[in-house]
Amino acid sequence: FILQPVRSGDGSVTGYTVGFANQAARQSFLRNAPDEDAGLIDIVGRDALAETLEACNQVLGTGQPVDDVVRHPQLQPSAPGHTWYRRRIGVQGDRLFVTFEDVTEERRRDAESRRNFELLRAAADSNQDTFLLLEPVRDGAGQITDFSVIFQNRRALETRIPNPNPSPATLREILFYDDGHFEKVLAEFVEAFESGEPSIKDVAWDYAGTVTWFERHLSVTADVLTVVYRDITSFRREIADLGAAEADRRAVLEGLSDMIVVADRDSEGSYRVSYANEAFRRAFGDYSGRKIVEAASHFDPRALEQMTAARIEAVRTGSTRGFSFEGLIDGERRAVNLAVTPVLNGDDELVRTIWRLTDVTEQKESARRLVAAAEANPDAFLIMEPVLDQADEIANFRIVFENEGARAIRRAFSGREDVQLLSDMVGHRPDQFSRVLQDYVSAFQEGRTTDRDLAVGDPLGNQRHY
Repeated sequence: FILQPVRSGDGSVTGYTVGFANQAARQSFLRNAPDEDAGLIDIVGRDALAETLEACNQVLGTGQPVDDVVRHPQLQPSAPGHTWYRRRIGVQGDRLFVTFEDVTEERRRDAESRRNFELLRAAADSNQDTFLLLEPVRDGAGQITDFSVIFQNRRALETRIPNPNPSPATLREILFYDDGHFEKVLAEFVEAFESGEPSIKDVAWDYAGTVTWFERHLSVTADVLTVVYRDITSFRREIADLGAAEADRRAVLEGLSDMIVVADRDSEGSYRVSYANEAFRRAFGDYSGRKIVEAASHFDPRALEQMTAARIEAVRTGSTRGFSFEGLIDGERRAVNLAVTPVLNGDDELVRTIWRLTDVTEQKESARRLVAAAEANPDAFLIMEPVLDQADEIANFRIVFENEGARAIRRAFSGREDVQLLSDMVGHRPDQFSRVLQDYVSAFQEGRTTDRDLAVGDPLGNQRHY
């Protein structure tokens, strides 16, 4: 729109008339307005008239443009409610130039992304497993040299070895205490990420003389590596101590939320179920005395082949091996991680296998929703969390997630691939960082939404507008 002020006898502005409206403006805002002499009230309606008049007068009087987001009643009877618009008001001479850009879908996507992130955090924080989402960090040749942490649940922070860096942002910073261990874990993570194949493995964490056993799950969703560490120290202790009282072992296994099956080898070389805990019986029924492979009827056709391969690999290596698949549990299709632990006799002959099934449907879906919603947003989208200084004041913000649009802007700002902090993004201009940080801190502490145009200089001196 081009608006012309209407002045009273004393020269004060009492309203605005429409001097020009393009086709989109006429169709969206002036459908029911008179062909001539349309005014501000015809654009925004009676309820928003006072606020809009004040904003227009401010721009006309100060010469400073306004850029904000406003709500406008939807004019179509079939679409009740409101449409969100980005409103820009500028001035040239005695005329105002006003644009309305429909950002309803953009706000919906942003709200959905925030909702998915909160759902993921709530689900992950209620989980007693350690849960992380990682993105690869590559060198100039494209080789993965580390992984950056884009999300970690509360359990990950609670169970981590005491770290001189309170907010580790990379895998190397998490495994700071042992370079050799970092290189070994990095190689395994890179293999899982580049192959795209889920990986399940039992790993031991030896720190300060205490050994903790974890079942580690690795899977890839939309170029993000999902890492889950489940503490199975008690479980390992129970299956290792085969001389303990059977009743005591079963009491421990009955209390687990995982589905546990013990299969003993019979005289024909088949493996038959000698024990299944309550979680398994509730999901699949009673398989006592039946062949373990019969349980595969609940799962997809590849499950039987994979179960056999996992058992063979577990026997070959003498350690737990597993895989991921989908199957029917309680009549619903669920994502399942299965781990097979071999038990050998004194002659190193396999006499028993222990099968542990973990329902990871919600975990996988939460990660998928977060990544999909953010990547579907065509704008730059980041999720950041505050970094506190020693006085518990916000000194920076750390990137915990970014979509491709954000990565492109980050590269333009810094020319780097290893950016983790807000200060890194605009580090070449300290004056810019202080202003941006002030905006971020205000929005974070006050819980409010801000919207503004930015003109930012990149490292090459080019002006970029956002």
